Parts: sequence; C-alpha cells; structure tokens
Amino acid sequence: MTETLKGEPQSTLLSTDAKVLIREVKCEMDAVMVRGEVWFTALCNNGEGVPYTLTGKLPFDETIVANGVTPQHK
Repeated sequence: MTETLKGEPQSTLLSTDAKVLIREVKCEMDAVMVRGEVWFTALCNNGEGVPYTLTGKLPFDETIVANGVTPQHK
C-alpha cells in the first residue's frame, strides 16, 4: 500500500467496510500486473470513548510472478 492514515492515539477499531476496485489487469509472459484501489470506511473509538470515522482510498500496483499464479489447465 502506498498511503497510511492514522487515527487518534489510544483508538480502538470498532468496524470496517472496504471495496476493491480493479482498474487494470495486464498479462505478461511470466507475470500478471494488477492496478486499482481499496476504498474503505473504518469506525473507531478514541481513548475517551468518542466514536469517529476514517475514510480513504489506498491505491495498489502489484505484480504477481508466474510461480505465484495457479494455472487452471496444464
């Protein structure tokens, strides 16, 4: 992941919801390249019990080499 969001000190994570959006998939000779984003919402509780929400987008750009891909047919 390329971005980090920080909550308040002494926070507790209460719940999360996330969606993955894949924008591009490229098949190479020995790898698969995937680009997209994870959109998330997190409900947190600060050290004094006050709830707050974090929302954000975490972009990803991953390359999975051939030995990490399971073939369907041999």
